[in-house]
Amino acid sequence: MVITAPEQYIPTESKRVLACVLCQQRKKKCDRNSPCSSCIKAKVLCIPSTSAPKRKPRKPTKELLARLERCEELLKRSTCVQKSLMYESLESHSGSSSPINTTSSPPPDYEKMSTASEELQHQH
Repeated sequence: MVITAPEQYIPTESKRVLACVLCQQRKKKCDRNSPCSSCIKAKVLCIPSTSAPKRKPRKPTKELLARLERCEELLKRSTCVQKSLMYESLESHSGSSSPINTTSSPPPDYEKMSTASEELQHQH
């Protein structure tokens, strides 16, 4: 007479073998045989557990996309301001004939950028 090893669960949807329902309920280690040793000892029907359906990946919300667009706009503005300041600095060091007013207020875009930057820092 030939003795064979107990059958393994054959999952239908995934390759991962899960514990049976009884072992999951009792929070015990399942040997994943069919029937498992815990179900044999309890003299109950060994029912293989089914896995939860796979979740769909979340789609970005409108709010998140709006924040991303705002950040991209702030980045563009800061790059423009930095280029402008660098250009002004180069002009002043090169000895250009037109004096640059250094006491004037920053451009309006810069003020918008700094307040928006503060808003972003408070959100995190």
